[in-house]
Amino acid sequence: LLAAAIWALALGGPLRADEYIVEISGSDGTVFGGTCLLITANNNRNFSAAGAVPLVFEFSGDVISCAIQRKTGTGYLRMVIKSSRGRVVAESSKVLPFGVIMAAGR
Repeated sequence: LLAAAIWALALGGPLRADEYIVEISGSDGTVFGGTCLLITANNNRNFSAAGAVPLVFEFSGDVISCAIQRKTGTGYLRMVIKSSRGRVVAESSKVLPFGVIMAAGR
């Protein structure tokens, strides 16, 4: 499912590298873990995204997709992915089964 969403985004037009800022917010102290997949013209890389709310990560790539899972309790999670210029690329607060939230864009 995650890979299909990424490839659909990638096929939507020419790829262009950008810097992405991933903001994880929600209930203070909520512990989470997950990965962000960055696709560039010649490379795909996975990065660990783990910690406690609030936390910000910075990545570079053509297309980004992140899946984050709440690790403790019932805390609320929200993810916003922005370009380095402040444009909101994707956001999610809809919790999927097992406390997972996902967002992808370019």
